Amino acid sequence: MASEPLRATTSNAQLDLDGRLNSAVWTDAEWSPVFVDMETGARALYDTRAAVVAHPYGLVIGFRIEDPHPTATIFNRDGIVFQDNDVEFFIDFGWGYYEFEINAAGTIYEVMHVWRDSFSQSPFAQDPSWSIINPHVFTFAGDFDRRPESFWEGTHPRGVRIAHRAYDFPGLQAHVHIDGVLNDPSHLSTGWTAEVLLPWTELTRLSGGDLQFPPANQTVSMFLGRFQHSDVGLVKHTSAWCVS
Repeated sequence: MASEPLRATTSNAQLDLDGRLNSAVWTDAEWSPVFVDMETGARALYDTRAAVVAHPYGLVIGFRIEDPHPTATIFNRDGIVFQDNDVEFFIDFGWGYYEFEINAAGTIYEVMHVWRDSFSQSPFAQDPSWSIINPHVFTFAGDFDRRPESFWEGTHPRGVRIAHRAYDFPGLQAHVHIDGVLNDPSHLSTGWTAEVLLPWTELTRLSGGDLQFPPANQTVSMFLGRFQHSDVGLVKHTSAWCVS
């Protein structure tokens, strides 16, 4: 499904993030259309929208998430948050990408991925924490079909990724607010909201100087998505929804 790119607005308003999306920073923000199914392009079951704002402090990402029954079971930092209903974004830097996920409890999962074929061009090429003997550093090739011919190389056209699970984005702020009640299926809620701040210092370093404030004809490749698990009879179905 083709769509216009989501354009970040620029704001110098006072930044007061608490997850409610009521800061003046969002006054003129351009919100995305309703998320669509990642495979079919059909409108998602629940209304989900995202916005991105360039602020002097950093890039601010917001989500509005309709959910009659907000739930969360993962409460430890960097737990496997995608086991829960969550919202996510990925930022592509060419040599690799940053992954961020958050659930309705505000639990954060973040990982830095670097493609092996461009590791030497990444900001982490000389970083000793990326050593393969670090227990937080992993490699994977995206092979989920377990075919013998792709057992080692994987099936992703880019090849193998190196992932650092202990990477923490410096200065990251992330907040959620629930308009309703968490983990109470007897209560009908409106949903929840989330807002995240990524400071410019690290964005500028990761992008090789391309991303900085004030923005000037800068393009950021991002994935903005939501994953929702629903029980259909005795089967749990996972829906993947995104901007386009």
